[in-house]
Amino acid sequence: MRPGDAARHHAGVTDPTGVTADRQLPVERLPHANYAGAIYGSLLAAATILGTAATEGDDPSSQRLVATLIVTSLVFWLLHVYVRIIGDELPTGRPLRQAVRRAAAYEYPILAAAALPSLAVAAGLLLDETGRWAAWLGFLVALGAQVVATWIALRLAGGRLPATVVGMGLSILLGLVLIWLKVLISH
Repeated sequence: MRPGDAARHHAGVTDPTGVTADRQLPVERLPHANYAGAIYGSLLAAATILGTAATEGDDPSSQRLVATLIVTSLVFWLLHVYVRIIGDELPTGRPLRQAVRRAAAYEYPILAAAALPSLAVAAGLLLDETGRWAAWLGFLVALGAQVVATWIALRLAGGRLPATVVGMGLSILLGLVLIWLKVLISH
């Protein structure tokens, strides 16, 4: 039994997320955040930015880039929510409304990962009216968010510094692969 299990048991909690079956109220926070979703969402944002920029040439429309980024993230988030509901939530016998809420909340980092890169693209347009560097600014912010989420996830998982540095290096390597693919596609 882990610390706090007895208190949760006496509070009527029936699952590890701290949600009571009788009241549907959270007793405590989720046991872990979905850092995989944040990493995946950041990688998705970076790929979307570079893919959109590659297909639109050197001067992609920043408004179109932000819209594509948000819509792509929303679609992928909805797909992940759907899969989690069907694969993880409903088989436990949870009511549909609770299953949808839990799945949407758990997969939220995928959607949230598009926020900072979208703001960076918009800021890039404000800093440079041509928008020439907006996509690169958004990409760098997405890659930075991916590296930070990797670092946090590995450190919270008890990873030692060398393993954490390797994980962050792999995140950067993924970003370099995306850049290489963008150059390959656009030339």
